[in-house]
Amino acid sequence: MAPGESVVIIGAGSIGRGLVADVVSAAGLRPVFVARQAKGKALRQAGHYCIRLVGGGQSLVRTVSDYDVITTDDRRRLRAAIASCQFAATAVGSQNLPAIAPLLVDGLADRAEPLNILLCENAPQGGEVLAQALAARGASRERFSCVRSSPEPMVRSLDRSLDLVAERIRTTYVEAAHWLGPAPDIPGFDYWQDITPFYWRKLYTNNAGHALIAYMGAYLGCTTVAEAVQRAPIRRHLEDLLHAAGAVLVHEFGLNPEATRDHLVQLQDERYPNAELGDTIARLARDPLRKLGPGERLVGLLRLLQAAHLSTLPVTRVIGAALRYRDPKDPSAAELARRVRRGGPGAVLESVCGIAAIEPCFAECIAAFEALECRR
Repeated sequence: MAPGESVVIIGAGSIGRGLVADVVSAAGLRPVFVARQAKGKALRQAGHYCIRLVGGGQSLVRTVSDYDVITTDDRRRLRAAIASCQFAATAVGSQNLPAIAPLLVDGLADRAEPLNILLCENAPQGGEVLAQALAARGASRERFSCVRSSPEPMVRSLDRSLDLVAERIRTTYVEAAHWLGPAPDIPGFDYWQDITPFYWRKLYTNNAGHALIAYMGAYLGCTTVAEAVQRAPIRRHLEDLLHAAGAVLVHEFGLNPEATRDHLVQLQDERYPNAELGDTIARLARDPLRKLGPGERLVGLLRLLQAAHLSTLPVTRVIGAALRYRDPKDPSAAELARRVRRGGPGAVLESVCGIAAIEPCFAECIAAFEALECRR
């Protein structure tokens, strides 16, 4: 393959295989996966994998086969791949961005042109995190640009298989302002000068909605998202939450009202009820202490609603349910239960959520917590 016709994808998980490789392959570029030994060996041996695209009553299977694989310990091949690729992409999770700097830095020095590194992570500060890690390894900031993106579709790996199930929507919002040179014409890449509003839209609609379904669904004994959204109370509270989130996002970030409304309809009518995506309550509910943090999907949305003088009840209901969440297999949930037993829900609201006892929303959260019978 000639130089510039490949895309190096660091991370061969659900997003790396099921979104990035799919769209670049469809655009005529060859994916080059950078993976650990076990995943790399499986990809090499298989020679292909399938992605089933679902949603809107349709199902389509696509096959990705023309790819290469480099394991993380093969620094010679990795250096050459970085030196010659059209651009690179990361799909490793925001917490792992500093650790991938050593995989990139040697190849940067060999390039004729600076490298665009597309960050397919839900991390508004991810670009600067990776840039600092590269600079600490001696990379000149003139040799690369970290380009933020916000992948929209859900993708799920199938158990004991390289195959995946994904939403038929393939949109990834890409920040054009930081792309050096002409941006590639790849169907599915939606270029915007600033994608910050799309981060917040995803956090306060997609992710906040998932939190509501997870914690209220767990309380009602549901095991899957598709099952939970069939429950009338969850459906009603979800509609309230998304309506409030949409209104405040349009007000605060200037999002297009019609596009926002269409997005919320797609979440309620296609994504959440889609049993083929197979999303579970346990997956969405895990790590409740993090998800109850001050800048996270629930408290962050609550603060926006407060600032806009809108009702916070759609969110405090969810926080109350989250405080009741119990899963002995989840260390974060076990720690949450311990803190509630020792200090009561109010202690968690103050120490974890950053909600003071004098705030009206504090009393709302306590009332929501107490309205739920404690299930043992």
